[in-house]
Amino acid sequence: MRRSFALLLTLLALVPLTGCWDRREINDIVFISATAVDKVDELYKVTIQFPLPSQLGGAGSTGGGGGTRGAQAWHTETATGRTGREAVAKQQASLSRYVNFSHRRVLLIGEGLAKLGIAELMDILGRVPQNRMTAYLLMSEGDAEKLFEVDSSLEQSPAEMLREIAGLSYKRPVTIEATVNALLMEGTDPYIPLVGTTHGGKTDRAEREAVLKGIALFRGDRLATTLEGDAARGLMFALNQASQPVVTVSAPEGKGYITMRVTKSNVHIDAQPGGAVPRFTIRVKGEMIASENNSTYRFAEDGEPVAKLEETVNEYLEATIREAIDVTKEHRVDPIGFGLHLYRYHPSEWRKIKERWRNIYGRADIQVRAELRFQHPGTIKHPLGVPKEEVRQ
Repeated sequence: MRRSFALLLTLLALVPLTGCWDRREINDIVFISATAVDKVDELYKVTIQFPLPSQLGGAGSTGGGGGTRGAQAWHTETATGRTGREAVAKQQASLSRYVNFSHRRVLLIGEGLAKLGIAELMDILGRVPQNRMTAYLLMSEGDAEKLFEVDSSLEQSPAEMLREIAGLSYKRPVTIEATVNALLMEGTDPYIPLVGTTHGGKTDRAEREAVLKGIALFRGDRLATTLEGDAARGLMFALNQASQPVVTVSAPEGKGYITMRVTKSNVHIDAQPGGAVPRFTIRVKGEMIASENNSTYRFAEDGEPVAKLEETVNEYLEATIREAIDVTKEHRVDPIGFGLHLYRYHPSEWRKIKERWRNIYGRADIQVRAELRFQHPGTIKHPLGVPKEEVRQ
């Protein structure tokens, strides 16, 4: 009896063990590392990029990832469809392996699609569990597809190079999740890093290099404008996103330039609601060190020369942040989140003006205060290579 009971338990234990009936071998899967999405007429144009395992080991490698041709370690596939998912289905029909997006690290949005709106694209990204919401989100100048053809000599693929560029430039790289949250939250608008290509003295399209050019600003889910140059750098400070930035200013006295590296920075917003329009003060505090001094100006750890240098840097930083804020007010976009600040800390005031916030923001009184403090001048205190009699004390 005992033996029969033990046998019955063993048989019952085998029932839930169904085995890997829906298994997919890793050799039958292609892992997408990046996707570029453009809009052509009424169709979505989707380009996927994935690594070729047999090429990742370098020249002469014969890894077990399957056969490939040429020395390129990655491959791109393009298709169009009425929806993004329809385009992916067409790509799957031309590939001998299952397409898997769970390891996608970069999503590129074309400028044309951004102008029409990205809400529909965000829907599929949030609806399908396989999509990684922490993938970096970038916007390209012109078509996004072209960025998959740039030179990526330092990385194994253009997708990985774009990811590293975004990761090095931002404290908190912009992700799909962060963009969706910005679309859904009150009092703020999304922003996305803007990338483009540069010739670098090369004429062949495949030898062009990718470069981070600025920031794309959205009004709701549609592209409103882009910032480049000083305005983009100023907005990065205001967003508290600048990662170890450098600031170059004219010497407070004498001739030449001084480059400072900001080692630490934080942003705080104060609001004074009420009245015709709300008033805000945005304060940027931090520390900086001297990276280069090719001027005739001498400074040490303290004293009047350092105070003048701090004043010069802070005035420059305030001007660049004001320039960026003026552009956002002109286009009625709020990437910094002044409205979000009212929503969180002054909810009663926010409820009164939230329907008119875009117009009110265009007239808001926003003051900028930069308070970067000098840490140390480096290993030397005076300009190297400048005669002592020419140095301004």
